[in-house]
Amino acid sequence: MSTATLGYAQDFLISNSIETTVNGVEVEGYSEASFHNIKTTITKPYKNLHECWHIPYFAQGHMSYHGKLGGCRGQESLKELYWLADYVHRKGGLLKRGYQEFEERRKEVSDEKSIWKLEDKFFEKHFPMLVFGSMRESVIQILEGKKSLV
Repeated sequence: MSTATLGYAQDFLISNSIETTVNGVEVEGYSEASFHNIKTTITKPYKNLHECWHIPYFAQGHMSYHGKLGGCRGQESLKELYWLADYVHRKGGLLKRGYQEFEERRKEVSDEKSIWKLEDKFFEKHFPMLVFGSMRESVIQILEGKKSLV
């Protein structure tokens, strides 16, 4: 199902339900696409993880997330979110212990650059896939117990 919310002339929001199958598992979610931004959220079998993408300024005159590009990006993001969510679900205890260690080390540093480096090391050490931006924020909220994955 698709709905549109009007905003600026070309920057209206299109919401789409997305379904796909990954390794025999039915995966559901939705995407919200404005002209140059898209956010995909997984809703089944996991929840509370999302991924955002933005078209860089220099390419905005040539591409948009309205239409085919948005549909493809939404589908691929939903698969990536499933793989990430499944990994977090299977390795939850290990990841929570690693995150607690990160939090302890974070208390020892005061500048923001060092905190970002520690966070990068945590994700590089504990995840076999790239986890960036809004995906990191979602994973941290789950590891902190602020949100549930299932």
